[in-house]
Amino acid sequence: MKITFIRPSMAGNHSSDALKPLVFVILCSLTPKDFDVAIYDERIEKLPSVIDGGAVCFTVDLYSAKRSYALADHYKKHNPNIKIIMGGFHPTACPEEVGMHSDSVVVGDAEPVWKQVIEDLRNDTLKPRYISTNTYMLPFAMMDPSVFKDKKYAKVGVIQWKRGCANRCNFCSIHSFYKSCVTEREIDDVISEMKSMKEKILLIADDNLFHDKAKLKEFLIKLIPLRKKWGCQVSLNVTNDGEILELMARSGCIIMLIGFESLNVHNLIEIGKNQNTDYDVAIQKIYSHGIMIYATFIFGYSHDTIHSFDQVYKFSMKLTENGMVLVR
Repeated sequence: MKITFIRPSMAGNHSSDALKPLVFVILCSLTPKDFDVAIYDERIEKLPSVIDGGAVCFTVDLYSAKRSYALADHYKKHNPNIKIIMGGFHPTACPEEVGMHSDSVVVGDAEPVWKQVIEDLRNDTLKPRYISTNTYMLPFAMMDPSVFKDKKYAKVGVIQWKRGCANRCNFCSIHSFYKSCVTEREIDDVISEMKSMKEKILLIADDNLFHDKAKLKEFLIKLIPLRKKWGCQVSLNVTNDGEILELMARSGCIIMLIGFESLNVHNLIEIGKNQNTDYDVAIQKIYSHGIMIYATFIFGYSHDTIHSFDQVYKFSMKLTENGMVLVR
């Protein structure tokens, strides 16, 4: 049986800075060797106009949902017997909607249920819904990064230690997907994978690296000898721990993506975000360690006004006076 994995782009366009999607490594590594596997990432390559074989699996997020539906409907029209499977953040949030364009929807992480999906494909008993427990991450020994051979991605390695975030911000897809559950791999398993990666710059794709301080310190100490440069997503509360900031710098951290969300404390309360709001002090602590900031903001909460945009703009310009910041 043939199974095709597709990562759609937002509108069928290519991207010069696309990163390797970990989902390809995970699903291909879990798929038995007697399956004929093909993978396509529309962000970097053209998709086939027709797909033969047993199944096509889409990894779908919000901004690629409409594109995924159009592709699925197209492939089904030209091959009525093909099975369409969709998974990812958007299918987990909206399985009924996604089910109108697919034969099966995977809700949650793929690892715990993929074996059953494959078995049902073999037996032609594919179920309309598979509900994952989100309690397992594939160890490095089972991963096969060769699926990316000859594919031209940005020269930044992607790795994940943990999934989920203990915070309960009410806007966040991570909280909606994982609730407050955080699933993780063994530290030595992650370090082994990072050591094997050829890229000199890595992105640690955890939803919030600042989760368990003791484990984070252990991780950073073991990361130092690898002499890698890396970036991450992390809570601004990391600035409350000087030892961790020092270890992040020593281990090669060059940029942090930080969700400031709002400059209005009443908005932060409404969001449910508990963070250090002494922004000037926190930012200077980060800059003092030679680390850049990728700052993100949200507009549209109850205490935002038309002036909120100007406030964030002025705040961002102030940041650039003493360091480097990217704003989204």
